[in-house]
Amino acid sequence: MQKSKAICAQIKAMVQSGMTISVIMCKLTIEHATLTRLLQSGGKERLSRDNFITYDDVYNIYYALQEKELRKDNHDSTSAALWMQELEAQGFFIYYDKKDGLFHGFSTPWQLEQFRNWGDVFCFDGTHHACG
Repeated sequence: MQKSKAICAQIKAMVQSGMTISVIMCKLTIEHATLTRLLQSGGKERLSRDNFITYDDVYNIYYALQEKELRKDNHDSTSAALWMQELEAQGFFIYYDKKDGLFHGFSTPWQLEQFRNWGDVFCFDGTHHACG
């Protein structure tokens, strides 16, 4: 069964207002007492798919909104390059491998200032396929 457009719009509005998935789930999940009453009503009150919102229902809407907001292009490399260009224009320092055309990271203006003040040691955190 499909969720109604109304419940999808309600979830979208809740996500856009800054609510977490957990809070949205608490607000939209039917309470046990209400479910029992509905089931015992003998069909007088109708249940719909909207009464059974799942974590995945909320997460899928949340993810779609986040992806739309965060992606600057459908191609991952292009999107990353556009982000790095934007950050560089804002004064961030970009770690860029000109040979391979890859962006490896960035430092905020505050981090650069700290490095200039205390920069006798430089540490670089690598977590994806990092070695030696």
